[in-house]
Amino acid sequence: MAHTIDQFMWGFQSHFRISAGVRAKSLFTVLDPALDPAVLLVGRLETDRKDRHPLCVDPEDGDILVDALTELERHVEAAIADDPESGMLQSHPRAEGYRRDRVAGNGFANGVARALNESRPVRRFFASFPQRVDDYLVTAVVHVDRAAYDRHLALAHAEYLHRFTVATSLLDAAVRGFLGDCSGALRDPDAGEARFPDRPVQDALREAGRALMDNPGFRLGEVAGHPQLFDAFCEVAALRYEGAEGHGQLLVTGEDRAGADVVLSFREVVPMRKRRAVRKVLEMASEELSALATPQGIYGLGRVDGNHDPSAEDVFAVVFLGRNAWELRHAGRPLMRVQDGVPALPREPLSRASLEFAVRRVFGDNSDADVERLWEAMTVAREQRHGTLLVVSSGADTEAQRLAGQCTAVEPAPLTRDLVESITAIDGAVLVDPHGVCHAIGVILDGMAVTGGDSGRGSRYNSALRYLETARSEFDHKALALVVSEDGMVDLLPTLRPPMRRSEVEARVGTLRRLASEDRPSRTIFTRTEEWLREHCFYLDGSTCDEVNRLVDQIDTAWREKDEGAIRIIRTPLAPHGDFDPAYLLDG
Repeated sequence: MAHTIDQFMWGFQSHFRISAGVRAKSLFTVLDPALDPAVLLVGRLETDRKDRHPLCVDPEDGDILVDALTELERHVEAAIADDPESGMLQSHPRAEGYRRDRVAGNGFANGVARALNESRPVRRFFASFPQRVDDYLVTAVVHVDRAAYDRHLALAHAEYLHRFTVATSLLDAAVRGFLGDCSGALRDPDAGEARFPDRPVQDALREAGRALMDNPGFRLGEVAGHPQLFDAFCEVAALRYEGAEGHGQLLVTGEDRAGADVVLSFREVVPMRKRRAVRKVLEMASEELSALATPQGIYGLGRVDGNHDPSAEDVFAVVFLGRNAWELRHAGRPLMRVQDGVPALPREPLSRASLEFAVRRVFGDNSDADVERLWEAMTVAREQRHGTLLVVSSGADTEAQRLAGQCTAVEPAPLTRDLVESITAIDGAVLVDPHGVCHAIGVILDGMAVTGGDSGRGSRYNSALRYLETARSEFDHKALALVVSEDGMVDLLPTLRPPMRRSEVEARVGTLRRLASEDRPSRTIFTRTEEWLREHCFYLDGSTCDEVNRLVDQIDTAWREKDEGAIRIIRTPLAPHGDFDPAYLLDG
């Protein structure tokens, strides 16, 4: 039986939605794999046709159907009422027409997003500005896991000039950019017939970084056409001053300098467009004194006023972390980290819980490792500005002897805060055992070449990878390493997969069981469920893999029997991962 579309809007609607979904997955998975992005289309009939549905959703067999939009009109009316432009009136007829179209379009898009957010609270929905496609007003909707989205820091203030808004986080900026691409693609004739407009993910991330920097830029006084702050800081981070890389902090304030305690005021502002002059001023910045600037230029040296209220969000810190690396922070918390001109979400800081989980995985659940002492040592080591390396090995005593020619072996000594501050001040690794007892300092690590190295990282990171692999394969030692890079990045190696709730796996397997029992199972729900299980197959034990393989074959067979001409996808059966341990699955 041929596949037909009941909720038909235009001939290439499914092609458009699938192509946009692939683009969304490639973009948002780079930012955070837990976002689990998906795309759907919502269309409202704009003509008087009896042979068309008044409201359509594509895919029509997904887990979000038209019934999720039963309160759509109420939400559209509320969204229009909340729009600052709805109370305006343009004197020029053409401008007034544009204003009405903007208000109506934004009202429909925001109404759709509000209705879906209300009906599906576990997901976060965003809708693009709609476009007329044949007889329908169509908006593309991207939705992500709400918990994953909300755990990333976002600013509270987005409005400037009383009616315009800017992005409040890198994620928000990426969503806005993606929705803009969707809206533009829907304007094309026969949208979906050609490929969705594609561009490298790094380019999309750079655009998102520029958009995020518009928050302090426009809200604190940047004028239209002024050099963009994102590009300015990327260029400054790439410059050396008398051979030295840039380190220091620049505080961005408004023209009124609110929130700044000015210690030294320049008679003339150093324009932001003069990159080398900005880099020269940065050389004067220290931990005690920061360079002070508005979006237009640097006006002095100082610090944040002790009485400043951070909730005003009118002081931002740009911290330069070495060549081509900088970070945007607010109230001491990072919003975005930029490396070689490509922004990324700040990584979650190393926590005691993550260290404890790593110790259990590496040294065993019954290990008597002193997590408290190791945690204190790693906390101190992370504060070393020049970087350091701390290796915890089950064979630390024998390794100190083997590496005696390339280290300073010491009499075993328990680590203390003062001791860690001293021994991490020199080059080389610190070698300790799981009890937090030091056996060697200034260690030059050896090891075989590994396939998991990263040429974009420094020698400290890659030497740790090589040593851990050699310790495991050649000497049967269990080991982990804390790598503190000079650019401020902190890595706990080996990189372990995060734990997952058992209920998440069971829910997907339960969905497959339900689909297998249905006469006409949803292809959309099946595809998303099967893809999720395949992407997270590390967390499946042998019996679960066998059940998933059986259910997938059962559903595939049922489809082939009903539609002999359908395209068949040959899937590689799932198999348990060699490193899987039931401890990766959490109850609840």
